[in-house]
Amino acid sequence: MSEMFNVVKGVPLPPINRMPSGVRRKYPIANMALGDWFFVPGRSTKSVSAYISRIAKTSPSRFTTRPAWGIKNNNAWVPSKPGEPGAVEGTGVWRVE
Repeated sequence: MSEMFNVVKGVPLPPINRMPSGVRRKYPIANMALGDWFFVPGRSTKSVSAYISRIAKTSPSRFTTRPAWGIKNNNAWVPSKPGEPGAVEGTGVWRVE
């Protein structure tokens, strides 16, 4: 049985990658500076908060989520107030540390 496996010495251990590659593309937390914000339209704060806390475990930064309103302006979401024409309810994500 031991003849099926070869032992190789000196092979470096690869780093642990806890964050799947697709996660970084879904939400841009890796590109955020302190005070930056992005908007997730139509999603509950509870679901976004759970997802952000899970993917941010390997990040030294801290994030917070709050219910928010946004308007799409030139293919980007910008903050708005409830009741503004075109405003959509969703969740805002801020980098706080």
